[in-house]
Amino acid sequence: MTRQAFVALFVTSLLLVGIPWIGVQSQPASSIHTVSVTENSPPNITVPDFYAPYGVPYNFSIESTDPDAGDRVLYTWDWGDFSALEVTNTTYAVHTYHWRDHILTVFADDLTDLPGHNVSDQGYVFVYDPNHAPMITQFVKDTTTVVTGLKVKFTGTATDMDGDICSMRFDFGDGTSLTVMQTAPNATVSVNHTYSAGGPKSVYLYADDGTLVGQTSMSFVVGTTFTLSLATGWNLVTVPRVGFGYMASTLGLNNGDTVSSWNSTTKTYKNYIVGVPVNNFPILPGVGYWISVPSGTRTLTLQGSIPTTTQYITVLVPEVGGWAMIGFNSLRTNMHAADIPAMFNIVDSITTVAKHNPATKAYTSWLSIIPAINNFALVPGQAYWILASRSGTLTYDP
Repeated sequence: MTRQAFVALFVTSLLLVGIPWIGVQSQPASSIHTVSVTENSPPNITVPDFYAPYGVPYNFSIESTDPDAGDRVLYTWDWGDFSALEVTNTTYAVHTYHWRDHILTVFADDLTDLPGHNVSDQGYVFVYDPNHAPMITQFVKDTTTVVTGLKVKFTGTATDMDGDICSMRFDFGDGTSLTVMQTAPNATVSVNHTYSAGGPKSVYLYADDGTLVGQTSMSFVVGTTFTLSLATGWNLVTVPRVGFGYMASTLGLNNGDTVSSWNSTTKTYKNYIVGVPVNNFPILPGVGYWISVPSGTRTLTLQGSIPTTTQYITVLVPEVGGWAMIGFNSLRTNMHAADIPAMFNIVDSITTVAKHNPATKAYTSWLSIIPAINNFALVPGQAYWILASRSGTLTYDP
């Protein structure tokens, strides 16, 4: 019997005895199960731009999600200032920047070790200083004329939007400085200073709130004081310095001394007696005055500065000519009486220059017709009579 015939006979026997053949029975559809396999997805991340304060801790926050809820995401914050931070499942971090602007890079890794599952994004961090620099709103001195040996008061005010109390440093321009603290925010402070040398000075004021500094400056020329000695009797003098604004009453004379001003056009005097509150008048540059000292001597310490530019003296006389009293704003000692006519803008108009000696009460006169005789030196602080045939202008360099 062949194999095929045997199998057919066996199957027929099973059917005849009523035993079901499980090999050909089908299962119900409801008992069949399907298993689905899904791939893991990488996280996503967005890093925005930030404005962060300089030197102050700041909370940075990014946007990041992972489609796979079971993933644990590691975030690496590369701050761009040679520092980094690693945090897990947290999309914010705190950092303090001590430099200016940076590139912030944040990496998100779902730790699956799958390719492309460590993603990153970048943002620009603009680092600003949250503190405001103080502003100097006032910087003045108490006198228009600064001279050596006399105290000058500097006053400064600094205002700070943050309410900081500032240290105020005064740099006096002579190699010295002084620092004082404000007693309250936006307060005014004052310091005193005495210059020992003359010349141009630039004074700076700095306001420091501990982080930022505001500054301003002023410039002026420091003059040196001039000592004018007066003898008993009448003295023909001038104030060689300018800018102080002297009056006859403020020269430093004693009560009872007299200051007289000559009017060359009316040929009259105006007299001021120190201590008597009438007839006071200003002491003008380029003008000579009589000062009478009834007894003893006087030493006047005169303030102001010596001009550095060409000076002009207006000489006014009657139409027929006359005497004028002049003085020079200069400390030069190389000028002589014979130089004065050459300073005048009208040639040959000044024929006589005279000086007065308070000790002998006598005059010494230089005459243009004999120029080699009595060509005396012009002394700083002394005044002179000149005889001019007409009005004009004297021009000289101090």
